[in-house]
Amino acid sequence: MHLKFEDITLLGVQTQFESNKKIIAKTKLSLSPRTECILPGLVAENRKFRFGLIDYPDPDKSVIPVRVANISDKTRTIQEGEVIAACTPVTSVDRKCNSQDHSSDYPVKNLQQNIELDKKQRCTAGELITEFQSVFSRTSEDFGRTRLTKHRIDTGDHPPIKQHPRRLPFAKQGEVQKLIKDMKNNDVIEPSSSPWASPIVLVRKKDVSTRFCVDYRRLNDVTKKDSYPLPRIDDTLDTLAGNTWFSTLDLKSGYWQVELYTDDKEKTSFTTGQGLL
Repeated sequence: MHLKFEDITLLGVQTQFESNKKIIAKTKLSLSPRTECILPGLVAENRKFRFGLIDYPDPDKSVIPVRVANISDKTRTIQEGEVIAACTPVTSVDRKCNSQDHSSDYPVKNLQQNIELDKKQRCTAGELITEFQSVFSRTSEDFGRTRLTKHRIDTGDHPPIKQHPRRLPFAKQGEVQKLIKDMKNNDVIEPSSSPWASPIVLVRKKDVSTRFCVDYRRLNDVTKKDSYPLPRIDDTLDTLAGNTWFSTLDLKSGYWQVELYTDDKEKTSFTTGQGLL
C-alpha cells in the first residue's frame, strides 16, 4: 500500500470465516427466578478471523445485546465470559416483502384518476390529498382506527342473551372459515368466552362477494338508545348555498374503525357453531 511519503507492505493472509460465532457474557449477572433482562454480549475473539488491514477489530467495542431469561424457580448466575448465544452468517435473504406502496404520492396518483381538473386544480388537489394522506386506505386490509372515541353498549342490568348458531349450507362453511381467519389476522375479532352470543348472517353483495354480518337485533332490543337529533334537511341545504364544489367520503369498513369499551366487547360475541368470537 502506497501512502504519500512511504510504502507499507501488507501481509497476504487469506480471510477465514467461521460458520458459527460464539457470543460470551461481558459481565457477571445473577438472574432472579422467573425474570428476564438484556445482557451485553461480546463476540468471542478468533485469531483465524483476519483482515488484510493493520488494525484488528476490538471485541470490546462490539457489544451485542442478548435477551436472557430464567424460567426456573432458583436464582441463576451467568459468569463473565460464559457462552450465552451463537450467531451465524446470513447466506440467503428472503426478498419477499409487502408490495404495498408507501410513497408519499401513492394516494395522489390513485385519487386523481379520471377527474376533470386543469393543471392548477390538480396541483391544489394533490397538495390537499398529500397533507391528509394518512386518512386514506391503501389496501383492502388497511381499515384504520380512530382514537377520538370508543363505542359504549349500555344494556343496564339485563342478563346476557345467548342465542344458538343458525345452520349454514355446507358450501358456505369453508367461506365462513376463510372470512373469520382474515378478520383474526387483521385484529378485527378474537376468541371469546363471553356469556353473550349472537348468530351470524351471510349477505350477498352486488359484486357477488359475501358480506359477513351478525344479527344483533335481540342485543339492540335491550340496549339503551343513544338519541342524537339529526339536523333539518332544509337547514343543511341552505348551508351549501353558493358552493359549486361538493365531495363525498366513504368509510373503509366503518364498523371496524371505532373501538369498543373493554367491558362491552363481550356483548358483541357471535357464534358460528365452532366456538365464540
